[in-house]
Amino acid sequence: MKVGIISGASLRHNALASYLNQEYEVIQFSEVASTNNKLENQSLREYFSQVKLIENEKFNGTDWTNENYKKISIPKGELNNLPEEINYLFNCEVVIIYGSSIIKDPLYSMLPQNKLLNLHLGISPQYTGSACNFWALYDDNIQYVGGTIQTLSKKLDLGKTIKYCYPQLNIQTFNPVNFSMEAVKETFLNLPEVIDKIDKYIEESREPDSKKLIRHSKIADFNEKILTEFYKKEINLENINKRNKNN
Repeated sequence: MKVGIISGASLRHNALASYLNQEYEVIQFSEVASTNNKLENQSLREYFSQVKLIENEKFNGTDWTNENYKKISIPKGELNNLPEEINYLFNCEVVIIYGSSIIKDPLYSMLPQNKLLNLHLGISPQYTGSACNFWALYDDNIQYVGGTIQTLSKKLDLGKTIKYCYPQLNIQTFNPVNFSMEAVKETFLNLPEVIDKIDKYIEESREPDSKKLIRHSKIADFNEKILTEFYKKEINLENINKRNKNN
């Protein structure tokens, strides 16, 4: 089976392609940002350094570093301009969107809607937008830390729900950044089953209830003040018992 991936260019994005390549023929369109914004604030730099460190721990093992797949690097957002290489996607039996810029028409309508998966790192419809798992923890809603495999919708993160993926909680060793990255890994691990039975999963997918929205976050919402507040919060780990896998 041929699987196409439209993603960012971080280690976790490449790890997804490598992981799936163990079972499928994979072509990855990796979007590269044109600028590298350097953070002036020390606390933000330290936070993202910790994120990168844990990302390396999770996705630098032998299961995640195979590079024997076709990878096309393109400037961020360029895919919507329909470069010639886009034709590779139309030969794929499944296309996965993960961490890319927003897919717009005409590309959106050209992709196979019945074989199109979006990986949303967060539990939708409760949390949509950017850094959803961080905000779930900030709001003391650890039960909504996870990943949502869904169809792709024109409205951000509100495609039909296919499957929820939740990380295991170890109370003794709990670390919020590690827990959030475990949600990424768990979502990846659930993908092959969905891909192999995609017709069944698409048929049984469910429309999200937008009334359940708790927070729609934007990149600009995350700042030094929010991070300082976050470090002062006590996360109630008992809320994990409020998980509802059917939401």
